Amino acid sequence: MEQKKCICEDGSFYWSVRLTDSNELIGLVSIDDYHDGEYKELSYQFISDFWGKGYAYEVTRYMLRYAADKLDIKKIVSETQAANRASCGLLNKLGMKVMKKVYRFNAEQYIFLWEAE
Repeated sequence: MEQKKCICEDGSFYWSVRLTDSNELIGLVSIDDYHDGEYKELSYQFISDFWGKGYAYEVTRYMLRYAADKLDIKKIVSETQAANRASCGLLNKLGMKVMKKVYRFNAEQYIFLWEAE
């Protein structure tokens, strides 16, 4: 798997995620300002054919280390619907903890927090 990075003038970071052998685009990952203005947010989207294969974990784990080691970001949030068990499981596996529960977008949302060691 390969990641291509784009750094924007506003301090946002975007990566396209591609398979190494075919260069097929399978997902996008970003570190961007969270709307509360206090934190950066880790976001990810993968094509459904690639769900459950470990790609999201591999890439997001790398991105969290990159954020801490290269960008000096020590706290990152990620928001997902409480009903999205796969995403909640991924964020737990990454060591993130639910810091807050909110209701928006017509559903209960969990806001997970990751803190660098």
